[in-house]
Amino acid sequence: MAAPAPPPRPDLRPRRLAVRRAGLLVATEPARGSDNARPNRITVCAWHHLRGIHQGRVRAWGTAPDDVTWELGVRPGRAALLRLHGDEYVAS
Repeated sequence: MAAPAPPPRPDLRPRRLAVRRAGLLVATEPARGSDNARPNRITVCAWHHLRGIHQGRVRAWGTAPDDVTWELGVRPGRAALLRLHGDEYVAS
């Protein structure tokens, strides 16, 4: 599993790190359709998927599995509360 701070018994879900929609690059989309190459796929738990990604609180981008940057606590108009590159904390 790739997302930081997973729950102890995760329900894992495949996701794509990047997908193009109407010419725009969108992060963390479902792992189906085009560009399903391994460097673009990652697995996240149900909580990060449903409560984080779908509600806009979590963002991820990069190349799986070792070059992924995560932002947790994403809020409109403000910096994310936490940024990690892999499992290392970085300045946001």
